[in-house]
Order: sequence, then C-alpha cells, then structure tokens
Amino acid sequence: MADDLRRRILNINRPESDEALNGHAVDSEHVPLSPVTENASHSPDSFGIKFSVGSKVSDDNLHARVGPNPPSHSGVLSVKPGNYDMVRDLQIQTLTAKAETLKAEYLECVDKELDTLINKFVSEAVPKSELAVHHVAYTGTASPGMRRGDKSGELLRKEFVARNSYLTDLFEIPHINTIQSIFIAVLIIFAANTIISDIFDHGTIGVDYKVWLHAFAQLPSVVMFWLAMQASTLFVVYWGITFWAKNRQKSEQIDLFDKFWLLIYTGYLLIFLVVPAWFIMHFELPPGSAGIVVGEQVRMLMKTHAFVREKIPDVIKLTVAQHPDPAPDFHRYLYFQYIPTLVYRDNYPRIKAVRWNLVLKNFAQFLGGVLYCNYVYIRFCIPAFRNFNREHVSVGVFLKAIFDAILPGSLHFMVIFYAFLHAWMNAFGEMLRFADRLFYRDWWNSTTFSNYYRTWNIVVHDWLYSYVYVDIVNLLGQSYRTTAMLVTFLLSAVVHEYLMCCLLRMFYPVIFVLFAVFGVWMVFVTKTKSSHAWNVVMWLSIFLGQGVLMTLYGSEYYARLNCPPTTDNFWDKVIPRSWMCYVWHPTLNYTTEA
Repeated sequence: MADDLRRRILNINRPESDEALNGHAVDSEHVPLSPVTENASHSPDSFGIKFSVGSKVSDDNLHARVGPNPPSHSGVLSVKPGNYDMVRDLQIQTLTAKAETLKAEYLECVDKELDTLINKFVSEAVPKSELAVHHVAYTGTASPGMRRGDKSGELLRKEFVARNSYLTDLFEIPHINTIQSIFIAVLIIFAANTIISDIFDHGTIGVDYKVWLHAFAQLPSVVMFWLAMQASTLFVVYWGITFWAKNRQKSEQIDLFDKFWLLIYTGYLLIFLVVPAWFIMHFELPPGSAGIVVGEQVRMLMKTHAFVREKIPDVIKLTVAQHPDPAPDFHRYLYFQYIPTLVYRDNYPRIKAVRWNLVLKNFAQFLGGVLYCNYVYIRFCIPAFRNFNREHVSVGVFLKAIFDAILPGSLHFMVIFYAFLHAWMNAFGEMLRFADRLFYRDWWNSTTFSNYYRTWNIVVHDWLYSYVYVDIVNLLGQSYRTTAMLVTFLLSAVVHEYLMCCLLRMFYPVIFVLFAVFGVWMVFVTKTKSSHAWNVVMWLSIFLGQGVLMTLYGSEYYARLNCPPTTDNFWDKVIPRSWMCYVWHPTLNYTTEA
C-alpha cells in the first residue's frame, strides 16, 4: 500500500512552467481547466464532471459546466489574459486537495506499519507472561496476568506482574482527575450540610455520632475474636500442613494418612465457618461490628484454602523426591496473609521501597469513603426507611421507594468500590511492597455481564477461577465448562448472601436472587453484545439493582426494629417482617439508635 501511494504521489502532474501545463501548449489565451475542490474531502465526481489534471475535457461535460457555447478547442478552454492568474490558482488548489487526500492515506498506512513493528518488537522483548491480556473469564479465555500451561488445552494460571491500578494511571489525566475532585467537593458539601443541620436543629454538632456507636458496638470483643481467628489461621493451619508434610509416605499415592488429614482440614473449615456466624448471632452484633467479623472470616477462609491448595502438590513432589524439608516456609505464608491477593505463590513481584506518603493518602481516601457512606446513609437512607412500615406498602409506594433509593444506593456502590478495591488495597500493597496492583479492570466500560463480573473485583475472581472453576473443569473434564461456570456463580451468590445474613442478622435472599438468577440470565443474554447501547443497559441494571437492594434490605431492617416478632423461634429469622407488619413505635429515635 505504501509503494502504491508513493507512485500515486509521483504521478501527479504539476506544471513545471507557465509554458507547459498538463501536456498542452499554453499561451496567454488557452489554459486547461480541472474541477476545483474546496478541501481534500471533496472528489471531482461531486461537481458532476469526471476529468482530472492532464486529461482531455469532453464537449458534453464542458457544455454542462460552462453553458451552451462550448470552447472552440477540444479539451482547452479559452481564457482571457487577465484571468490567467485566477485559473492558475484554481489549478494549485486542485493539486493541493489531491495531495492532502494522498497524504492522509499515506499517514494511515504509516501508522499501521508502525503499530505492527512496535507490537512485534514488544512481543519479542517482553516475556509472554507479562503480555497476557487483562481479561479474566470463567470460560477459560485470556486473563489478567494469566497464561496457559505447556500442555494443549490446559487452563490458565495466574501470573503476577508489576503494574498499577487502572485508576492510578487514569488519575494522571487531568480530565479524569477532575471526577475525583467532584466527589471530594460533594463530600465537603455533605459534611457541611450535616454540621449546619445539627447546629440549627439541635444547637450542637455531632448529633448522629450515636449511629457510629451503635454500628460498632462491642468493638473490644470483636477485636479479641479477630485475634483468635487470625491466630488459628496462622498457627493451626501452618502446623497442620507442616506435620502432614513431614510424616506422609514418600509416594505419589494417596494413602489413609493423607485422607485422614484431608478430613481434619475439612472439619477445620467447617468449624471456622460456623463459629464466627454463631458469635455474631449470639452476641447480636450490629452491622459494623458484624461486618468486621464476617468479612475477615471469609478472607481468612479463602487465604487458607489458597495456601493449602497450592502447597499440597508441592509437598507431594518434594516427598517423592525425598527432600529433607518438604514443609512450606512460614514467612511466605505470613506475608501472604496480609498482601492484597487471594491467590498464593511463593514469590510475588515487589517494589523497591515503600512510599509512605502514598500509603497515608490511600488510607485518607479510604476514611473519606467511609465518611461518604455515613453521610449518604444518614441523609438519604434513615429518613426514607425508618417510617417505611407506618402504613400499608402498596405497589406504587414500593416502586417510588426503589427509585428514591437509586441515588444513595448507587453512591454507596461507587464509593465502596473506590474505598475498598482501590484505596484500601493500594495502601496495603504499598506498605508490603506488593507490586501487582491490578485489583479491578475497566468494568465501567463493559457491554456484557460476564465481562462486568470478572473485571469488577479481580481479587475475588482470581480465587474463584483458580480454586473453583479450574478444579471443577479438571475434575469433570473440558466439556463441563458451563457447569463449572454455573457452580462458580452459585457459590459466589451464596457467599454474598451469607455476608448480608450476618451483617443484618436475618435471612432475606434478595442479593442471592439478583446474583444467581437475574445475573446469570443476563450473562447469557449479553454474551455476544458489544455496542455502546449494552453498556447503557449494564449501568441501568446496576442502578436499578442498587435501588432494589437498598429498598428491600432497608425496609426489612427497620421492620425488625419497629415491628414485634411473629414467632419466637428460628423462623422469625427467615420470614420477612416487612411483608406483613405495619406497626409503628414513635417512641424510638432510629436516627441515632440504628
């Protein structure tokens, strides 16, 4: 293409002198005329005449162009001497327009050739593991920092690469950084609104601090319980796998001793699953304190399984090779407990030094996100839902509540994403010199729900992919990929619902239905969609989903505060009170107590 463009450029006939234009003998009265274009985007055809520089002009075309009296010379127009400069300028404009057109085509060709050369250079200079597409899929497509094994058909394996979070790079662009400034300005306005309301309504500030006291009540007991969970995760798990590694037989065969320790490990996971839930329910922890316990419980369970799942094959190989010390290193396990990833490796990429100013900045942003959610909850959620069961909830009232909850619910969604998946993760990554900061991708550009689910939270997705999806496919076979995907979705939905059950101390499977039913359905509906309209559909679904979650969980939470229980047994935790209770207790001030 480049050679063709060069030839076309060189073949443009430019008049070398006033005596020779387009192969015609020229005097002061005769100059050949070509169609004139005002810019490079116009073609000669747009003027209704099809001839170019250096071509003969037909009588018919000239008749259409200049009128009923054609020129006496075929292909040559008579020009008075005074008009020669004007015609010459028209010739120059025509040549310039054609040259500009060729220039644009040539530059496009050069850009394509440069892209090809650059891609070839990078692919040869950088290891393939660092060029993995930033894309994770339950179906086994390319994954962020993942690569295929050496065997044909082998599933992807997580590879850690030093890289920034998406928003870290995007905030280097002033236009994108302005969005962050807007959110900070809104946070300041929320804070000022709260202070002014407290002063004029109550004569003081900090009236709503009781919300914090209620949400994080029994915090000392929570801290002690967290220390006990962390100690069991560190020492019980490590001691157990070390004892098993040093005492198993030197063979690849799984014997009774291996099965016995597998049974003990399974029992440990069940105990670790039940005891924190019992602690939350027995001591009736409020949402904030319960969130600390259940969130850390799930994190430690996932870390524990990742460590054990990765080290079992290594221990078997070392014992078969009669290695003198097949036990894993404790310091590697300890480091893994606190870095922002759920996939275990013996080594991770690290930065050279900790930038403490960046650590403080990220923790400050996390604290700002928590305050943001607090202000949204106080100003939008409590006034909307504390009176929700005062009267019968009709369909119209319910729909209005959903749309009223879309704004605060969506703000919660975006702020929690930024506070936890960006600020909190980057703070711990920086403190521990953990270099792979790809905790999420550009999920906001997704046109399919499958892409949204796998890019919204890469930290959790990598664990689900590595230790659920891959293991199911390896166990059942490649033909069961869809089954593995559905099981993975189901497990994720169950864990999300478990979190909500512990946070609110009630069973109300709203998030399970939205995740496991509507979410899975939308994955198949949008599987092949790529147009911008489907990105709009995705955002509409997110906004409506947040409105539904906020409305149903908010109304049920306050119904359990306002309404007496219908039964005095287990079924009271399962049957929603908001469906049948319209009793209001005006003596309680839920603005400060809930």
